[in-house]
Amino acid sequence: MILYLYDNTLLILYFGVCLLAFCRYLSERCGISAWLSALYLCLFANQLVVSMAEFIPGFTRIYQDAYVSMPIWSTVISISASICLLKLSCLLNHTSIVPFSESIALYPFIFLLLVVPTLKSSKGALFIYNSLFPIFLLYRSFSFHALANKTGTAQKEKPLSVFHPIAFLAFIIFSLSGILETFIRIFAFPTYGMISFSRILSIDFLFAVIALIYICFFMQKTAALHTCKTAVNFKERDLGGEISPNDEPAFYYSFCNSYHLTLREQTILTELLNHTTDKQISAKLLISAFTVRSHVHNLLKKTGTKSRQELCALYENSKKHNSG
Repeated sequence: MILYLYDNTLLILYFGVCLLAFCRYLSERCGISAWLSALYLCLFANQLVVSMAEFIPGFTRIYQDAYVSMPIWSTVISISASICLLKLSCLLNHTSIVPFSESIALYPFIFLLLVVPTLKSSKGALFIYNSLFPIFLLYRSFSFHALANKTGTAQKEKPLSVFHPIAFLAFIIFSLSGILETFIRIFAFPTYGMISFSRILSIDFLFAVIALIYICFFMQKTAALHTCKTAVNFKERDLGGEISPNDEPAFYYSFCNSYHLTLREQTILTELLNHTTDKQISAKLLISAFTVRSHVHNLLKKTGTKSRQELCALYENSKKHNSG
């Protein structure tokens, strides 16, 4: 019963993140969301197969024999998930192209995943194979930390500055726990059957926590975006009758429309008119300060102004002219 609830909870979390991230990709064309969706699709597919192997007797023997002799399914999932993690770590550090050194480091991992299962079946070979993904996670943790410090220095900004130290520590702890857990299961408690070796509870827990964090983040971001849309999207509002020159919402929409501002740029403009700082905008809209500055740059370019003060003055002067 507990295992049944455990499996279904993971399936719901993994599928939920996969779906939410894909929806965000469709709406914002966000590369991070696309790769996150792909990662959790891999995790969901693997969890689904493992669950079937644990609860469907006829499938259990097939999966058990395949896992001991030639675990093709697990190998494909591990390689796919590793590629997704590599791409995600680069995108989270504002690096769209994967560094050559990082690509090269992936090849030994793939090589071992393909070669180890061909060795003589033994506890040692099984331990090495099952430990490869936690070891790769451990490596990616240190690599991400180094890349974050490098890009943070270059851009004078620490990517994910709030969660970065916590995430770095969590990945190290759970990766090491996964290796230790695998060792204990194979060498200390080998009587639980080969099927138990296909799952690592520490890694499951790590990705489940990440899934919960992302779901909370998605809900907050959606709420923030909904608030911004309500504040600035006056085109869909039923104004009724003639528009008064003193109608602030109507003028605001007219101003944004005249300069062809996007919804996000309209949101940033609203905050700038309220004299909100980059840090406050970043916290409110759940975007990085680097992204805020990028939107401000586009705003200044579109309106032909050279500073934020000049942009606010342009808006006020246009409003006075409209009222007059």
